[in-house]
Amino acid sequence: MHGVKLFLIASVIGVCQTVSSVALTKEAIFKILDGESIEFVYQVALIDFNGKFVVDNSYFQIDFERPEASKFQLYFDVNQSTAGFPLATKLMLSESVLYAKENPKISFISNNITRLKNRFKITGMLTIRGISKKIELEAKLDMKNKNNFENISFLNFHIFADIFRSDYGASGYSGLVGDKIVLNSNIKLSLDYRE
Repeated sequence: MHGVKLFLIASVIGVCQTVSSVALTKEAIFKILDGESIEFVYQVALIDFNGKFVVDNSYFQIDFERPEASKFQLYFDVNQSTAGFPLATKLMLSESVLYAKENPKISFISNNITRLKNRFKITGMLTIRGISKKIELEAKLDMKNKNNFENISFLNFHIFADIFRSDYGASGYSGLVGDKIVLNSNIKLSLDYRE
């Protein structure tokens, strides 16, 4: 079984301060707006193609006092997603790949988060085609300005991941389409709630 790692590089827009500061609010929830997309790269006959997974009901809930109490939830709306052109999208949604008719969502739900300085190690369950596997994610929060975090209204993330289709039974057209899907995309999170 192939390992899966997801790297989140978050650049704060606006004024902020380090997560270790006692002046931080206790908790904040940043939501990815529904309809936003995360780009991915895959190969057909060793040639790179680009697609997009459409985000639905996703957020990062950050507890600054107790990072282990933070939560990360990511959902993709499979039926609204695209493999870049109509034929490839039709094949991606077909029964031998994502089987979108029976499995309309891809999800990652965290169950443990630890932090070392600005790096978060996130473990949880990634579910594709109804198959769930425990994976480890690493998130790097890049906070360039160090003033008042409480005024931040949104975050920009850059997301990286390697996902292997065969781990989830999505290996249709394997003679032509590569096994690895690479997430590589900017995504914006907006402040939804602050305690």
